[in-house]
Amino acid sequence: MDSVLIGVDGGGTKTHYLLARGHTVVDRLDGGPTNHEALTGAYDEALSELGDRLHELLGRHGLGPAEVASAAFGLSGVDNRLQQRLMSDGITALGFRRFVVANDGFLAVKAGCRSGFGIAFNAGTGTCLAGIDPTGAMRQVNGLGEFSGDFTGGDILAARTYRAVYDHLFRRGPQTCLVTTVMARLNANSAEELVDALQHRDPLWVRDLVGLLFEAANVGDAVALALVDAVVAEALASIGGLVDALDFPSSGVELVLSGSIHLKADSRVLVERLGAALDAQHPGLFRLGRLDLDPVEGALAWARSLL
Repeated sequence: MDSVLIGVDGGGTKTHYLLARGHTVVDRLDGGPTNHEALTGAYDEALSELGDRLHELLGRHGLGPAEVASAAFGLSGVDNRLQQRLMSDGITALGFRRFVVANDGFLAVKAGCRSGFGIAFNAGTGTCLAGIDPTGAMRQVNGLGEFSGDFTGGDILAARTYRAVYDHLFRRGPQTCLVTTVMARLNANSAEELVDALQHRDPLWVRDLVGLLFEAANVGDAVALALVDAVVAEALASIGGLVDALDFPSSGVELVLSGSIHLKADSRVLVERLGAALDAQHPGLFRLGRLDLDPVEGALAWARSLL
């Protein structure tokens, strides 16, 4: 009988689980958040959620952790060795024996790089870049907020989009079409109302402001383009750090773009400028593409490779 495999993509708002036998996916379950940093109960709550959902998924098929040949857990919030060890210890306590635990950013490499190695540039509400080389060595860059220069994530991009408008109104900043579009989005008719709007942020704040930033950049607004170029500069620094740390072949490296900034926003100007900058800095090295698979499929592929 084909080996039982589990793939998990865990985030701060939801978690996806796949159960497979060999190369055939037999079930899927979607559950709640498993990022310990987003939960009041931290690691205990994250592991409880993982345990409950995995018990539910496996129980549908009369299985338990002992019957799982291998599993891969890509979990947001696993950004250093201590966090990885604590989550690994907890998953071992759930009854799993052969598995890997890593930041969920690595799943995009496994899902999006046909060679099985490469770099994933993940940009959503937060951001990180994850690299895996042909030897299996791994490194993550970013993921610590301002402490690691996470300027490429939606939270910070939205704040800096707001800041561009604030600067124009309060600090002699340059004119930008963002003044009109952001003020309209925030229902602000004056500089004072722009400030007041910070007290009434809604869940769509980040998505909408980042969308307005790219709309402005796509029509050539100088302020918006400067923000995009700052994103490119930060990404280049992180990608360069991964190239230095890992052993990639000179024949070419796949660079997959994932996360809502790349996949949902109209960020074509960012992709174009990033591609040009990469070609200038690393001529002919990178093959740039967007992720076209669900990251949890990368977790399943990773689990399969452990057999």
